[in-house]
Amino acid sequence: MTNYNEIIGELQKRKVQLEASIAIANKKIEKLPEGKLRISYCRGNPQYYKIIDSADTHGKYIKKSDFKIAQELAQRDYLKKAIGAAQEELTIVKRAIGVVYNLKNTKADNQSLITPEAVYDGLKKERKILVSPLLISDEEYARRWSEEQFRISTYKPEEKIYTTRRDEMVRSKSEMVIADMYFEIGVPYRYECELRLKSGVIKYPDFTLLNKRTREVIYHEHLGRMDDEKYRKKNLRKIEEYRRNGIFVGKNLILTFEEDGCPFNIREFEKSIREII
Repeated sequence: MTNYNEIIGELQKRKVQLEASIAIANKKIEKLPEGKLRISYCRGNPQYYKIIDSADTHGKYIKKSDFKIAQELAQRDYLKKAIGAAQEELTIVKRAIGVVYNLKNTKADNQSLITPEAVYDGLKKERKILVSPLLISDEEYARRWSEEQFRISTYKPEEKIYTTRRDEMVRSKSEMVIADMYFEIGVPYRYECELRLKSGVIKYPDFTLLNKRTREVIYHEHLGRMDDEKYRKKNLRKIEEYRRNGIFVGKNLILTFEEDGCPFNIREFEKSIREII
């Protein structure tokens, strides 16, 4: 379901940011000298010229001792272009706010607005299996993702001794707590799902998550024995392999840690996940 308030909120944030930037840029330009900067090269070295008259295509040479003037003119040129771009985007953002606001009110007033996603969601299951949808909602996308078949790790299955609320077996109590947390807050996940890296190497991240809002896949590795040197080095190599294959911490990889004397705080982690996903 489309969250019009969230869309309007994001557009309003951008509107405020653009308006503030334009105001700041205009104030800065007032303190800068008039004119434009022309740069030419002599034996590979830049030479700077100040142009005051638009009819003058050459300009007045700026000496090295007056290098600050070149900096100020370059800053002025940049700010002029940035203001133009910001004003153009601001016009579009304002127009978009109005469009989304009207859509929101139409939906709220008479329920007459029906999205393509809603058309598919409203079909009976007998019809759904017969058609190929034009667009699907985030919930439908997540449902399909969750129902896809995937290969699971077969490494030492006897070590999987903890049962999650989804009746799957995991290797540690912390993994069970994490899995149950994902289940409770509605984050689609797969446990030890096969991941074939760009290099061809196969890994099995502890958790493979779906961000329903962005439809992006995120991986989560819980490193539960960081006080074990062999375990720590093995996982550091694993994280480096992820990095070489385009999986980065802070982008599409989540890392959590624990060791003796430093237990895993699931409540604090849940707060973080609610912000991320």
